[in-house]
Amino acid sequence: MSKAKLILMLIPMLLLSSCSKIFVNEKTRYTPDRYTISDLANKTYYVKDGSSFYELYEPSKEGLAYILGGDVETIPEFYKDEAVVLQTQSTKVSDIVLTRYSDEGFSLGITGITVNADGNYEFTEGKTVKGTSAHDISKRCPSPNFVIEMINGKKCSEYPLSTSGTIQGFYENENVSLALYSGSAYIEIEMVADTHFLSSFEELEMDSPILTKLGYFAYTMPAVAKSGYYHLGNAGFFRYHDHVKGECAAGGDNLNIPTYDTIESELASRFIQYSVIVSAKNYDVKFDVSYDPASVDEDTVRCVMQSPDGEIYEMPSADGLATLTLAEIGAGKWTINLYPKGISGVNINVTSARVADESPCVEYMFTVENSIPSAVFSSTYSGKGQVWGSVENVDTSESRMLTLDEMNRKLTCSWNYLAAGTYRMRIYHYNDTTILSGTLSEQSDGYDTEIDIIESQGG
Repeated sequence: MSKAKLILMLIPMLLLSSCSKIFVNEKTRYTPDRYTISDLANKTYYVKDGSSFYELYEPSKEGLAYILGGDVETIPEFYKDEAVVLQTQSTKVSDIVLTRYSDEGFSLGITGITVNADGNYEFTEGKTVKGTSAHDISKRCPSPNFVIEMINGKKCSEYPLSTSGTIQGFYENENVSLALYSGSAYIEIEMVADTHFLSSFEELEMDSPILTKLGYFAYTMPAVAKSGYYHLGNAGFFRYHDHVKGECAAGGDNLNIPTYDTIESELASRFIQYSVIVSAKNYDVKFDVSYDPASVDEDTVRCVMQSPDGEIYEMPSADGLATLTLAEIGAGKWTINLYPKGISGVNINVTSARVADESPCVEYMFTVENSIPSAVFSSTYSGKGQVWGSVENVDTSESRMLTLDEMNRKLTCSWNYLAAGTYRMRIYHYNDTTILSGTLSEQSDGYDTEIDIIESQGG
């Protein structure tokens, strides 16, 4: 009888033991499961690696951040010459927009931190991650509401926040000194940077899927994609490498290199772009961009407007309309960027309550009798004032902006395959600038030759 009691007592002790080696082979604990093509489940995404397939992995999430532990090894590796595959009963599937996450390294187990008017960091006990030192310590404080005043004796601004509201700048298991308020009580405590976070920082569209004879759709990464952590809808993560398997730079991949160097390059690559030429300063200007909501998933629509001096304005969108009103806008080219590229039924309307004195405009008309393989519209000017302009195919309404070369006092617009028809070149300028000429030339072997078969009128 006593022997039976001893066994019953030992069983719960083993289950509560933290020594998982009794139950689990540590070498395979976080190894992703390998599947063959015959194992693929319907409507499930896998990373292909040769003849093997690995299902995408979803780690735990707190707020907007994902948390990595030993399970980081369960995230499948995706190499440049491979694909994400999907087996489905449908013959058509949607394009995929990925969210890319940066590896933030280790931080305190707190997400969703915000900055107050004094530049200090605020959070609540509910934003702490269970099982971390931050959660344990915050539960022992007099109030669940916190304001961090100093971090390691420095202002909070010395330790920036990620997009998920986690504090950056610590190493793994670093002891971090905090001077904070819990309610009205001032406390100096230490927490440990014991939580490994991923935070979103980019979106990227995969190449259009290809239906293969192997029984699945294959998605590949675009040429611009950089190595990093990518999340696919509700399916989970993969870790992408922008090189073929076995080829890697010394020191391994940097998983946090931005895909685009500038906001301009990102907008030009991912968005449809429309130009609005404003000839003078305007007041109380409303920009309306309408589109067919049936042509796109409304949750993916993004409309961004860029001013002539590069300032970015987000245009809120809903129910097929993105709109923005500005109290004052200057003359020049305003660029409207619309995402995704497959959106249709786009119409742009700009209204103004009041217009200032218009900038002078010089207009040149060109009649092209025969198509030209490669053409260049150009204009020269004198003076140091602002100058801008566009070229329009009068027959089709296609319009392109002139590129400014301030050093040579010149504007140009290259046009590969210029169809026969009528073209209008408009050049706007301030009064301290004079437009000298407007020409159309054929470009061949790097040289420009002015074309005689064109009628040109300037005014």
